[in-house]
Amino acid sequence: VLPGRGALCVQAEPNPFWKPYGAMMLGSGATADDIVRTLVRPDPKREERQLLALGSDGTFAGFTGRNCPPQAAHIAGDGFIVGGNFLASLEVLQAMARVAGLKTMPVRSRLSCALDLAEGAGGDLRGSRSACIVVNRDVHAVDNSDYPLADLSGGGNVFAAITQPNSYRAPGGLL
Repeated sequence: VLPGRGALCVQAEPNPFWKPYGAMMLGSGATADDIVRTLVRPDPKREERQLLALGSDGTFAGFTGRNCPPQAAHIAGDGFIVGGNFLASLEVLQAMARVAGLKTMPVRSRLSCALDLAEGAGGDLRGSRSACIVVNRDVHAVDNSDYPLADLSGGGNVFAAITQPNSYRAPGGLL
């Protein structure tokens, strides 16, 4: 997340260069399509990778390689993108997409509801241990929990932080 500029999500078999180069592109005002096209095209292992982007202009784009883990995909819609790999089924993403585009709900509520619906549709095949919601500079995250979504919405192991480029504060200096 680059506050005020956009965000990247690199999954599956990540390319270590995608994050720093993507962040530089976000910093220079690149669109999501430009970022995805520029990072994915020259990568010889692109078919093993997944990249989701929110560009500096507020647009979304994604790429999911054909050789990603089972049930890997992404869905981009009006004002959102959802993606994942090792999903129980593609219904997980479809459930998220149904609520992610509802502009009548506050953003944090949409994201929280999307995570709940995804978990209800089967979630991650490996089980859920963490959850995170980032809205602007407000981060709510849970890590290493038996019930990450319940903890995220109700307290539990949640920590909140204000993010700044290259800076992250968590209680007790955990990060």
